[in-house]
Amino acid sequence: MYAHLIRTESNATFTTGTMSFYTDSRSPMFSVRTLERPWLNNMRKISCIPCGLYLVTKRYSLKHGHHFLIQNVLNRDAILIHRGNHVHESQGCILVGMGLQDCDGFKNNATLDSRKAIELMDLELPESFNLFIQ
Repeated sequence: MYAHLIRTESNATFTTGTMSFYTDSRSPMFSVRTLERPWLNNMRKISCIPCGLYLVTKRYSLKHGHHFLIQNVLNRDAILIHRGNHVHESQGCILVGMGLQDCDGFKNNATLDSRKAIELMDLELPESFNLFIQ
């Protein structure tokens, strides 16, 4: 099992993308949309993380419920994939949803059905998997 996140749009406010999950075949099992902070040179809490290959593991906490920990991010820690609708709900983490909504034409996007996306990921994904971000 592995995941591939393709970032599709980035501006001064946010970064969007699509994260697809694969077994051994070329067609994905399912995909979710992503919302992240913009690229700001990997600065803690305000930048998305660098492109690369990461190990991801399942976790649970009272704050985030079911979520995923992205391990070994250069100069960063506690980078998660978790539910949330707006980029200000992320401190460098990846928010996921079943879709994206353009809220004002440029400066603000939101994930749709974020809780549903996390529930699907928690149900379908193994305890750990590789994530490739490009």
